[in-house]
Amino acid sequence: MENNKKKHKNYYKYHNNHNNYNKKNYQYYYKKKKNKQKKDNILLNREEQGEIINENIQEQKQQIQEETVISQQVVQEVLKTNDDYEELEFIPIKKKDTKKYQKRTKLMYTLGVFIIVAIVFGVSFSFFTYSKVDSRQADILSGEVYVRIQEQAVNLTLSKMYPRTNEEARARNDNYIDFTVKAKNTSPTNEITYSININNGENVQGKTRINPQYLILDLQEKVNNEYVYVKEAVALSTFSFTNIVPINTNSEITNENRLRIWVSDAITISDTDTNATYTQSEFANLYANLHIEVNSEDQIHVPTAVDIISENVITPENPINFANISSSSNGEGLYILPGTESDANPIYYYRGAINNNNVIFGDYCWQMVRTTDTGGIKMIYNGAVTGNGETCENTVHADRVLTNNSAFNSQYNTMADVGYMKNNNARYTYTDAAGASGSIYGKKVEWDGNNYLVIEDTANTASTNTTKDNNHHYSCGTQGTTSCPSVRYYYYNDYYITLTGGDFVEDAIYKMTGSIVNQNIDVVTRNSGYVLNNADSTIKTAIESWFRTNLTNEVDNTKRNFVSYLEDTVYCNDRGVKTVSGNTSYPTYQESGWNPSGGDLTKYLYFGTWDRNINNWYSTSNVPSTACPNETDRFSVGSSVAHLNYPVGLLTADEVIMAGVAGNSNTSNNTYYLYTGGNYWSLSPSSFVSNSSAYGFRVNSTGVLGVPIVNVAIGLRPVVSLKPGTEFESGGDGTPTKPYVVKYE
Repeated sequence: MENNKKKHKNYYKYHNNHNNYNKKNYQYYYKKKKNKQKKDNILLNREEQGEIINENIQEQKQQIQEETVISQQVVQEVLKTNDDYEELEFIPIKKKDTKKYQKRTKLMYTLGVFIIVAIVFGVSFSFFTYSKVDSRQADILSGEVYVRIQEQAVNLTLSKMYPRTNEEARARNDNYIDFTVKAKNTSPTNEITYSININNGENVQGKTRINPQYLILDLQEKVNNEYVYVKEAVALSTFSFTNIVPINTNSEITNENRLRIWVSDAITISDTDTNATYTQSEFANLYANLHIEVNSEDQIHVPTAVDIISENVITPENPINFANISSSSNGEGLYILPGTESDANPIYYYRGAINNNNVIFGDYCWQMVRTTDTGGIKMIYNGAVTGNGETCENTVHADRVLTNNSAFNSQYNTMADVGYMKNNNARYTYTDAAGASGSIYGKKVEWDGNNYLVIEDTANTASTNTTKDNNHHYSCGTQGTTSCPSVRYYYYNDYYITLTGGDFVEDAIYKMTGSIVNQNIDVVTRNSGYVLNNADSTIKTAIESWFRTNLTNEVDNTKRNFVSYLEDTVYCNDRGVKTVSGNTSYPTYQESGWNPSGGDLTKYLYFGTWDRNINNWYSTSNVPSTACPNETDRFSVGSSVAHLNYPVGLLTADEVIMAGVAGNSNTSNNTYYLYTGGNYWSLSPSSFVSNSSAYGFRVNSTGVLGVPIVNVAIGLRPVVSLKPGTEFESGGDGTPTKPYVVKYE
């Protein structure tokens, strides 16, 4: 079939104006090579034959319409059976016997309607446009590397885009666009692979995009002043092309390309054929809009910030002992956090007395702390840029923290006050008072809808015990009383909280911290109407206010908005409590006075970071954690239950220990990079202790982790996380005098 097409390029022609179709009719006639007798398969061509009127078209029209299948395939099948075609002649229609010429007339009308629809389709394709995108230029350590597209033709408007054979399309000069790709690669070791991508462009309202499998593309490249095919007759839906820029391409090279576009002749257009590609009205409403781009980002690896810093990773001879401070023999440099080595994005963390983790971002100095599990980079604020905006040589505490100190929370007398967002609607403040003489203490309580019953066991037997001890925490607080509308829960000596409305101590802990301490009690369902994290902490308000003023353009619209360069990573305010037995040096929840089933009334309650990093140091295999167990403690912009207004937070105590603080001792360390000589807050809660005060972790003036009460006003060092794929400008090495500089778009 293809050979026939090549021999006889002029088998049929298309009528280019459909407006006068009802006045004129055209048919193809052919003659055989042997006897030259004209046959009856006639296609009238107005351009060749002029004003010829078909005398019997009206009486045949109804019959023909019922049988019409608008398809080039019909034409092809007829041609396929006539291998001896010599040429096409165009002659006037004469009256013929209807029955004798029924089949021939069917073909004639099919082509006629096809011509009409093709014209309408062609008009719609005057909409055909293209746009182009340059890939970005990038400087990498090995040299200058770029691939970009340079536009030659301003635009491409394709009209009369009829379905065509490959040969017909290539014979035209109005259906292609020329464009140039320029590239350079000074790397002595790495080739560049780039791709030319042809994608769908903008949608057009009220029109239907043609199926990309019916748009056919040729891609040619100019070689020795001649265009040669690199892609030939490929459907848009499967088009792909890549090319190479060799190493040591020190001078810019230019590749001239030609892209030709046409509509496949394989489509079927019919209002009656259920297998047709398009109906006539659908075909008339089609459009195409293409987008040409050169893209090397998926093929060339332009080193990201993470790539650059990862070149400095150290493999220690011995495991780092996080229980002790950093040193030349216990971690000083960039390491992989144990347990993440095989992850898609291992956690790299800086430790010890180092000075190659300095970054300028958002017109401020920052120190890289660690990478995230998505490939981002967490950084801590390190003061204003110095040296005409080019260096980060801040050394004293006052230059490396925000100018305003802040309390973590202004209140401190409930567990809720360790929260980065507090649970203010049920604070359960403490009272320090012994029960009246003769008060009854029970192991449990039951709620009957109006009153608590202080009981001895699960059989609802009222208690007669008059001694408050590790197994008897509940009391009405008055002599001999075992039924009361509110009940005391004693958690440390004579300190208690008051329970009301049917709450048990497990409910109180959940409402203050979001922690579930007894898996046998479904506190989440039982408190389904209770809203956690309903109020910002004092410190969250201060941090986000600084961010809004300095890293967005919401306050000053002349400033750059830096939010788009930051990832929405998790900032962990771990209020979880350890619910299994552990190191008896410090109690877990089970061993504290908050456990009604045997909790020690002389022991406090500690939160997750304390349990991990101080309470359970049995061996050097224990490491700080970057995980955050509870959803309500995982603060991020995208979280609906622990929501940040901006992608900014604080370091956790775990991250400070990774950096060089001793995990379970007060050994001072004034050499690791987070040491400032002053005090500043971390995000991690510490404990709720005997005098009924909430405590959090801070880095103090000797470089150790301290545990102040949360209402103490100390320094703030905001933390942000650069997005995965962030790049640095060339020339930096991370030192204070040559810090890395984030590359902006």
